[in-house]
Amino acid sequence: DPKAHAEILFEVAKKFGVEEEKIILIKDTYDTHDEAKKISTLLNRKKFALVTSAYHMPRAMALFKQQKAKAIAAPAEFLLKRKNLDSWR
Repeated sequence: DPKAHAEILFEVAKKFGVEEEKIILIKDTYDTHDEAKKISTLLNRKKFALVTSAYHMPRAMALFKQQKAKAIAAPAEFLLKRKNLDSWR
């Protein structure tokens, strides 16, 4: 993509009315591990909401925990497919 995911979300947040001064844009991260390292350093052990897909949350929380971050899980993008409800049978 020509634009980083973080930059796209930065623009979305502004369109939803979040003041630009209240947004911290972290550039040069290539994966969740990089994000965990940079965010943990930036927040210096302060509590924060970690928003990611429900599917990705366990992995993300584990990576942030490794960095001693005080992340509070805030999962999004729940997806349930009816046809999979009986798959355990």
